[in-house]
Amino acid sequence: MECLICHKICKSKMGYLYHLKDGLCVNIGKKCQFCGKCFRDKRNYQYHIDHQVCRKSKKLKLKLKPNIEINYMTPTELRDENIRLKAENAILRDHPQMVNNNNNNNNNTINIVVPPTFLKYDTCQDLIRMLPNLLHDTLSKHPNDCITYLIGRTNANPELPIFNSIKITNKKDPYAFVSNGDKYVNTTKKTTIVQLIENKRHILQEYVDQHGDKYGEKILVRYQRYVDELDDGGDVEKELETEVMCMLLNVSDVIGSDKWSRQLLDDLSKWTSN
Repeated sequence: MECLICHKICKSKMGYLYHLKDGLCVNIGKKCQFCGKCFRDKRNYQYHIDHQVCRKSKKLKLKLKPNIEINYMTPTELRDENIRLKAENAILRDHPQMVNNNNNNNNNTINIVVPPTFLKYDTCQDLIRMLPNLLHDTLSKHPNDCITYLIGRTNANPELPIFNSIKITNKKDPYAFVSNGDKYVNTTKKTTIVQLIENKRHILQEYVDQHGDKYGEKILVRYQRYVDELDDGGDVEKELETEVMCMLLNVSDVIGSDKWSRQLLDDLSKWTSN
């Protein structure tokens, strides 16, 4: 077959189509990015583009996708949205009856409100500022149980009231009390534990992204294996949630005591003045 543009003779139809499709024709001047049509004469190409010849055709209009508005999110917004979705998924997994039944004609919807669960100091930057060696020790000494260790040293540590944002009074009670920075509000225990774990995972991953090159391959491999096991779900994830619940139960007896309250006020005064 003969190319109508450069008059090259192609031995087969497949070779001819390949010649045109991949722009092998040496004499092609321009190619329309919308319809793929090639022009030997650049003036014809310019006319085609300026007058939107292809985009005005009914045939091509059916193929063009409509304009899509993209809403970009900041890293913090992405983290919060990820935590919210994880918590919502955990609730739906434990309570599948909350899923809408499409066969029914009712208007039931899932409306899960996730309150501000953690004090503003529970971030990677503030942990490094307030407890400089904590994340280093967590990764270097406890890569196989880093989340358990980190929660035990912060949210479940009565010596650091500023991080004690969760209060669980009974292991059989499905609810927990969570600090929103001003007071403790009631929320579901399962949601709270999942949020806490996801928050610590985000902090650790942010630390690894920033400082991972300071650690050996052996530590990073053990850390990644631990994260992968959590992503797989199953027993590892359930065991972690149980461990976190037990730690929070143990510290809940201390939260609200006179000594704890005095130390919390001292910590807040110290870190808000910095």
